[in-house]
Amino acid sequence: MNRTSLLAFFLPRNRNGLRRTARLPLATLAILAGGTGSAFGQVKFTPGAEQVAVAVNGQPFTVFHYGRVENKPFLHPLLTPSGKNVLRGFPVSPLPGDPTDRPHQRGLWVGSEGVTGPGGQADFWENDPLYPAEGKGRIVVQKLLEATEGAEQGRLAIEAHWISPQKKVWVVERRTMTFYSQPADCRMFDVTIELTAAEPITFDDEQDGVLGLRLALPFDDHYDGKVVNEAGRTQEDVRGQRSPWLDWVGQLDPREYQSSIHGSGEAIGVAVFDHPSNHNYPARWQVRTNGVYILSPFGGKAFEKFDPTARDAAHPMKRGDTLRFRYRILIHPEKVGIAPFFKAWAAQK
Repeated sequence: MNRTSLLAFFLPRNRNGLRRTARLPLATLAILAGGTGSAFGQVKFTPGAEQVAVAVNGQPFTVFHYGRVENKPFLHPLLTPSGKNVLRGFPVSPLPGDPTDRPHQRGLWVGSEGVTGPGGQADFWENDPLYPAEGKGRIVVQKLLEATEGAEQGRLAIEAHWISPQKKVWVVERRTMTFYSQPADCRMFDVTIELTAAEPITFDDEQDGVLGLRLALPFDDHYDGKVVNEAGRTQEDVRGQRSPWLDWVGQLDPREYQSSIHGSGEAIGVAVFDHPSNHNYPARWQVRTNGVYILSPFGGKAFEKFDPTARDAAHPMKRGDTLRFRYRILIHPEKVGIAPFFKAWAAQK
Protein backbone atom coordinates (compact mmCIF):
# COMPACT_ATOMS: atom_id res chain seq x y z
CA MET A 1 0.00 0.00 0.00
CA ASN A 2 1.30 3.45 -0.89
CA ARG A 3 2.48 5.35 2.20
CA THR A 4 0.35 8.37 1.25
CA SER A 5 -2.81 6.32 0.73
CA LEU A 6 -5.76 6.11 3.09
CA LEU A 7 -5.44 3.56 5.87
CA ALA A 8 -8.73 2.76 7.60
CA PHE A 9 -9.12 -0.10 10.07
CA PHE A 10 -11.24 -1.27 12.96
CA LEU A 11 -9.64 -2.67 16.09
CA PRO A 12 -10.95 -6.00 17.36
CA ARG A 13 -12.54 -6.19 20.82
CA ASN A 14 -13.18 -8.96 23.26
CA ARG A 15 -16.69 -10.33 23.86
CA ASN A 16 -17.31 -7.57 26.38
CA GLY A 17 -16.35 -4.92 23.83
CA LEU A 18 -13.26 -3.92 25.81
CA ARG A 19 -9.55 -4.49 25.76
CA ARG A 20 -6.81 -3.02 27.93
CA THR A 21 -4.58 -0.40 26.38
CA ALA A 22 -1.05 -1.59 25.70
CA ARG A 23 1.61 0.33 27.59
CA LEU A 24 4.85 0.94 25.75
CA PRO A 25 7.94 2.69 27.11
CA LEU A 26 9.12 5.76 25.24
CA ALA A 27 12.20 3.91 24.06
CA THR A 28 10.05 1.62 21.92
CA LEU A 29 8.21 4.43 20.18
CA ALA A 30 10.90 4.80 17.53
CA ILE A 31 10.18 1.22 16.45
CA LEU A 32 6.41 1.78 16.45
CA ALA A 33 6.78 5.04 14.57
CA GLY A 34 8.87 3.58 11.80
CA GLY A 35 12.39 3.89 13.10
CA THR A 36 14.75 6.80 12.62
CA GLY A 37 15.41 6.53 8.91
CA SER A 38 15.46 9.45 6.50
CA ALA A 39 11.81 10.52 6.52
CA PHE A 40 12.27 14.29 6.71
CA GLY A 41 9.13 16.10 5.66
CA GLN A 42 6.77 13.23 6.40
CA VAL A 43 4.01 12.32 8.82
CA LYS A 44 3.55 8.59 9.34
CA PHE A 45 1.17 6.45 11.39
CA THR A 46 1.73 3.00 12.84
CA PRO A 47 -1.25 1.18 14.38
CA GLY A 48 -0.74 -0.91 17.50
CA ALA A 49 -2.89 -2.53 20.16
CA GLU A 50 -5.58 0.07 20.97
CA GLN A 51 -3.33 2.91 19.81
CA VAL A 52 -1.78 4.65 16.82
CA ALA A 53 1.80 5.97 16.92
CA VAL A 54 2.62 9.18 15.06
CA ALA A 55 6.06 9.99 13.63
CA VAL A 56 7.08 13.36 12.22
CA ASN A 57 10.18 13.75 10.07
CA GLY A 58 11.38 10.28 11.00
CA GLN A 59 11.13 10.92 14.76
CA PRO A 60 8.50 9.67 17.25
CA PHE A 61 6.09 12.45 18.17
CA THR A 62 3.02 11.10 19.93
CA VAL A 63 0.71 8.13 20.43
CA PHE A 64 -3.06 8.30 20.21
CA HIS A 65 -4.42 5.99 22.93
CA TYR A 66 -7.96 4.70 22.52
CA GLY A 67 -8.25 4.79 26.31
CA ARG A 68 -11.04 2.26 26.75
CA VAL A 69 -9.89 1.40 30.26
CA GLU A 70 -9.13 5.05 31.12
CA ASN A 71 -12.66 6.11 30.04
CA LYS A 72 -11.44 8.56 27.39
CA PRO A 73 -8.99 8.68 24.48
CA PHE A 74 -5.88 10.83 24.79
CA LEU A 75 -2.54 11.77 23.21
CA HIS A 76 0.64 10.92 25.13
CA PRO A 77 3.53 11.76 24.94
CA LEU A 78 4.08 14.98 23.00
CA LEU A 79 7.77 15.05 22.08
CA THR A 80 9.95 17.93 20.95
CA PRO A 81 12.13 17.39 17.85
CA SER A 82 14.93 16.49 20.29
CA GLY A 83 12.77 13.82 21.94
CA LYS A 84 11.69 15.50 25.19
CA ASN A 85 8.15 15.02 26.48
CA VAL A 86 6.37 18.30 27.28
CA LEU A 87 3.58 16.42 29.09
CA ARG A 88 3.55 15.02 32.59
CA GLY A 89 4.48 11.35 32.42
CA PHE A 90 2.18 10.21 35.26
CA PRO A 91 0.06 8.13 35.14
CA VAL A 92 0.89 6.86 31.63
CA SER A 93 4.69 6.69 31.72
CA PRO A 94 5.92 8.39 34.94
CA LEU A 95 9.08 10.47 34.97
CA PRO A 96 11.25 11.19 38.03
CA GLY A 97 9.63 13.79 40.29
CA ASP A 98 6.24 13.69 38.56
CA PRO A 99 3.39 14.91 40.77
CA THR A 100 0.79 12.19 41.20
CA ASP A 101 -2.33 14.29 41.75
CA ARG A 102 -5.39 14.15 39.47
CA PRO A 103 -4.74 10.98 37.46
CA HIS A 104 -7.55 11.94 35.06
CA GLN A 105 -5.19 14.55 33.60
CA ARG A 106 -3.60 12.18 31.08
CA GLY A 107 -1.60 13.89 28.36
CA LEU A 108 -3.88 15.85 26.03
CA TRP A 109 -7.56 14.94 26.20
CA VAL A 110 -11.08 16.13 25.39
CA GLY A 111 -14.12 16.14 27.66
CA SER A 112 -16.41 18.23 29.85
CA GLU A 113 -16.84 18.32 33.62
CA GLY A 114 -20.60 18.74 33.50
CA VAL A 115 -23.09 17.59 30.89
CA THR A 116 -26.77 17.40 31.83
CA GLY A 117 -28.98 15.01 29.90
CA PRO A 118 -31.81 12.53 30.45
CA GLY A 119 -31.51 11.30 34.02
CA GLY A 120 -29.22 14.00 35.41
CA GLN A 121 -25.66 15.29 35.15
CA ALA A 122 -22.58 13.32 34.08
CA ASP A 123 -18.88 14.08 34.42
CA PHE A 124 -16.89 13.37 31.25
CA TRP A 125 -13.74 14.98 32.67
CA GLU A 126 -12.80 13.62 36.10
CA ASN A 127 -13.87 10.15 35.00
CA ASP A 128 -10.72 8.15 35.59
CA PRO A 129 -11.34 4.53 36.69
CA LEU A 130 -9.36 5.28 39.86
CA TYR A 131 -12.28 7.48 40.98
CA PRO A 132 -15.71 6.32 42.23
CA ALA A 133 -17.85 5.49 39.20
CA GLU A 134 -21.02 7.25 40.36
CA GLY A 135 -22.00 10.09 38.04
CA LYS A 136 -19.12 9.45 35.64
CA GLY A 137 -19.54 9.30 31.90
CA ARG A 138 -17.27 7.48 29.46
CA ILE A 139 -15.92 8.56 26.07
CA VAL A 140 -15.57 5.39 24.04
CA VAL A 141 -13.87 5.23 20.64
CA GLN A 142 -16.12 3.43 18.15
CA LYS A 143 -13.92 3.42 15.08
CA LEU A 144 -10.98 4.95 13.35
CA LEU A 145 -12.38 6.96 10.45
CA GLU A 146 -9.15 7.97 8.75
CA ALA A 147 -5.38 7.70 8.92
CA THR A 148 -3.92 9.55 5.95
CA GLU A 149 -0.16 10.01 5.78
CA GLY A 150 1.65 12.67 3.76
CA ALA A 151 4.80 14.65 3.15
CA GLU A 152 3.47 17.91 4.62
CA GLN A 153 0.70 16.69 6.92
CA GLY A 154 -1.05 13.59 8.19
CA ARG A 155 -4.63 13.29 9.36
CA LEU A 156 -6.05 10.93 11.99
CA ALA A 157 -9.80 10.90 12.65
CA ILE A 158 -11.96 8.94 15.07
CA GLU A 159 -15.58 8.63 16.10
CA ALA A 160 -16.37 8.32 19.80
CA HIS A 161 -19.54 8.08 21.87
CA TRP A 162 -20.04 10.00 25.10
CA ILE A 163 -21.92 7.43 27.17
CA SER A 164 -23.88 8.47 30.25
CA PRO A 165 -23.86 6.65 33.61
CA GLN A 166 -27.16 5.13 32.45
CA LYS A 167 -25.27 3.67 29.44
CA LYS A 168 -27.02 5.92 26.92
CA VAL A 169 -25.23 7.73 24.10
CA TRP A 170 -25.57 11.46 24.75
CA VAL A 171 -22.97 12.83 22.31
CA VAL A 172 -21.39 11.56 19.12
CA GLU A 173 -17.91 13.03 18.74
CA ARG A 174 -15.85 13.17 15.58
CA ARG A 175 -12.28 14.19 16.35
CA THR A 176 -9.73 14.97 13.64
CA MET A 177 -6.06 15.45 14.50
CA THR A 178 -3.88 16.96 11.76
CA PHE A 179 -0.10 16.73 12.27
CA TYR A 180 2.36 18.88 10.31
CA SER A 181 5.95 18.19 9.28
CA GLN A 182 6.90 21.89 9.23
CA PRO A 183 8.38 23.96 10.74
CA ALA A 184 11.08 21.40 11.41
CA ASP A 185 12.26 23.00 14.69
CA CYS A 186 8.70 22.87 16.09
CA ARG A 187 5.91 20.37 16.39
CA MET A 188 2.50 21.61 15.31
CA PHE A 189 -0.89 19.91 15.12
CA ASP A 190 -4.59 20.77 15.02
CA VAL A 191 -7.45 19.19 16.94
CA THR A 192 -10.92 19.60 15.42
CA ILE A 193 -13.80 18.41 17.58
CA GLU A 194 -17.38 17.97 16.33
CA LEU A 195 -19.92 17.26 19.07
CA THR A 196 -23.39 16.16 17.95
CA ALA A 197 -26.14 15.76 20.53
CA ALA A 198 -27.75 12.32 20.41
CA GLU A 199 -30.19 13.43 23.13
CA PRO A 200 -31.32 16.83 24.41
CA ILE A 201 -28.36 17.90 26.57
CA THR A 202 -26.72 20.95 28.10
CA PHE A 203 -23.02 21.58 28.41
CA ASP A 204 -23.03 23.10 31.89
CA ASP A 205 -21.13 26.20 32.92
CA GLU A 206 -17.96 24.61 34.30
CA GLN A 207 -14.28 25.47 34.51
CA ASP A 208 -13.05 22.16 33.08
CA GLY A 209 -13.59 21.35 29.40
CA VAL A 210 -13.28 21.08 26.42
CA LEU A 211 -9.53 20.68 25.73
CA GLY A 212 -6.99 19.84 28.44
CA LEU A 213 -3.26 19.26 28.80
CA ARG A 214 -1.15 18.47 31.86
CA LEU A 215 2.34 19.76 31.23
CA ALA A 216 5.58 18.27 32.50
CA LEU A 217 7.32 19.22 35.75
CA PRO A 218 9.59 21.90 34.17
CA PHE A 219 6.53 24.03 33.34
CA ASP A 220 5.59 24.29 37.05
CA ASP A 221 6.20 27.79 38.45
CA HIS A 222 8.48 26.27 41.11
CA TYR A 223 10.85 25.58 38.19
CA ASP A 224 10.35 29.05 36.68
CA GLY A 225 7.75 27.88 34.19
CA LYS A 226 5.83 30.86 32.85
CA VAL A 227 2.44 31.12 31.13
CA VAL A 228 1.32 34.29 29.33
CA ASN A 229 -1.81 35.31 27.42
CA GLU A 230 -2.37 37.78 24.60
CA ALA A 231 -2.98 40.66 27.03
CA GLY A 232 0.36 40.03 28.77
CA ARG A 233 -1.15 38.57 31.94
CA THR A 234 1.02 35.87 33.46
CA GLN A 235 0.79 32.86 35.76
CA GLU A 236 -2.55 32.39 37.54
CA ASP A 237 -3.62 35.91 36.56
CA VAL A 238 -4.63 34.34 33.25
CA ARG A 239 -7.11 32.07 35.03
CA GLY A 240 -10.70 32.71 34.01
CA GLN A 241 -9.70 35.41 31.50
CA ARG A 242 -10.63 35.46 27.85
CA SER A 243 -7.75 35.14 25.42
CA PRO A 244 -7.31 33.80 21.87
CA TRP A 245 -4.13 32.03 22.91
CA LEU A 246 -1.84 31.06 25.76
CA ASP A 247 1.86 30.24 25.62
CA TRP A 248 3.63 28.33 28.39
CA VAL A 249 7.43 28.17 28.52
CA GLY A 250 9.54 25.80 30.60
CA GLN A 251 13.22 24.86 30.89
CA LEU A 252 13.37 21.12 30.29
CA ASP A 253 16.16 20.41 32.75
CA PRO A 254 14.86 20.17 36.37
CA ARG A 255 17.09 18.33 38.82
CA GLU A 256 14.71 15.35 38.91
CA TYR A 257 15.35 14.75 35.21
CA GLN A 258 19.14 14.70 35.36
CA SER A 259 19.26 10.90 35.16
CA SER A 260 16.75 10.73 32.29
CA ILE A 261 16.75 11.53 28.58
CA HIS A 262 15.38 14.94 29.57
CA GLY A 263 18.63 15.90 31.29
CA SER A 264 19.97 18.39 28.74
CA GLY A 265 18.48 21.86 29.08
CA GLU A 266 16.10 23.22 26.45
CA ALA A 267 13.71 26.17 26.69
CA ILE A 268 10.43 25.10 25.10
CA GLY A 269 7.04 26.77 24.75
CA VAL A 270 3.67 25.06 24.39
CA ALA A 271 1.14 27.41 22.79
CA VAL A 272 -2.55 26.63 22.39
CA PHE A 273 -4.62 28.65 19.91
CA ASP A 274 -8.37 29.15 20.00
CA HIS A 275 -10.02 29.87 16.64
CA PRO A 276 -12.32 32.82 15.77
CA SER A 277 -14.93 30.42 14.38
CA ASN A 278 -15.31 28.64 17.73
CA HIS A 279 -18.30 28.95 20.03
CA ASN A 280 -17.78 31.64 22.71
CA TYR A 281 -14.47 32.84 21.19
CA PRO A 282 -12.18 33.86 22.74
CA ALA A 283 -12.66 31.27 25.44
CA ARG A 284 -11.73 31.50 29.08
CA TRP A 285 -8.86 29.41 30.41
CA GLN A 286 -8.56 27.22 33.47
CA VAL A 287 -4.87 27.41 34.39
CA ARG A 288 -2.99 26.32 37.48
CA THR A 289 0.72 26.93 37.63
CA ASN A 290 1.49 23.26 38.29
CA GLY A 291 0.97 22.60 34.58
CA VAL A 292 -2.84 22.37 34.34
CA TYR A 293 -3.73 23.88 30.95
CA ILE A 294 -7.43 23.89 29.97
CA LEU A 295 -9.38 25.78 27.32
CA SER A 296 -12.94 26.26 28.58
CA PRO A 297 -15.55 27.49 26.04
CA PHE A 298 -18.37 26.56 28.45
CA GLY A 299 -16.75 28.36 31.37
CA GLY A 300 -18.48 31.63 32.29
CA LYS A 301 -20.02 32.25 35.70
CA ALA A 302 -17.79 29.46 37.01
CA PHE A 303 -14.93 31.97 36.63
CA GLU A 304 -16.79 34.92 38.16
CA LYS A 305 -14.37 35.31 41.07
CA PHE A 306 -11.53 35.81 38.58
CA ASP A 307 -13.54 38.10 36.27
CA PRO A 308 -16.63 39.85 37.69
CA THR A 309 -17.94 40.41 34.14
CA ALA A 310 -18.27 36.65 33.53
CA ARG A 311 -21.79 35.48 32.71
CA ASP A 312 -23.45 32.08 32.46
CA ALA A 313 -21.99 30.14 29.51
CA ALA A 314 -24.03 26.91 29.70
CA HIS A 315 -24.98 25.72 26.23
CA PRO A 316 -28.18 23.68 25.60
CA MET A 317 -28.38 21.47 22.51
CA LYS A 318 -31.33 19.78 20.86
CA ARG A 319 -31.01 16.27 19.43
CA GLY A 320 -29.03 16.58 16.20
CA ASP A 321 -27.38 19.94 17.03
CA THR A 322 -23.63 20.06 16.35
CA LEU A 323 -20.86 22.19 17.83
CA ARG A 324 -17.48 22.38 16.11
CA PHE A 325 -14.26 23.47 17.82
CA ARG A 326 -10.88 24.00 16.18
CA TYR A 327 -7.64 24.27 18.14
CA ARG A 328 -3.96 24.40 17.22
CA ILE A 329 -1.08 23.32 19.47
CA LEU A 330 2.41 24.62 18.74
CA ILE A 331 5.45 23.19 20.56
CA HIS A 332 8.27 25.62 19.85
CA PRO A 333 11.71 26.81 20.95
CA GLU A 334 11.32 29.75 23.35
CA LYS A 335 13.04 32.10 20.87
CA VAL A 336 10.37 31.44 18.22
CA GLY A 337 7.66 34.09 18.41
CA ILE A 338 4.12 32.77 18.16
CA ALA A 339 2.42 35.92 16.77
CA PRO A 340 2.82 35.03 13.07
CA PHE A 341 1.68 31.47 13.77
CA PHE A 342 -1.50 32.66 15.44
CA LYS A 343 -2.16 35.21 12.69
CA ALA A 344 -1.95 32.48 10.04
CA TRP A 345 -4.18 30.19 12.12
CA ALA A 346 -6.82 32.85 12.77
CA ALA A 347 -6.98 33.67 9.05
CA GLN A 348 -7.96 30.12 8.14
CA LYS A 349 -11.65 29.74 7.33
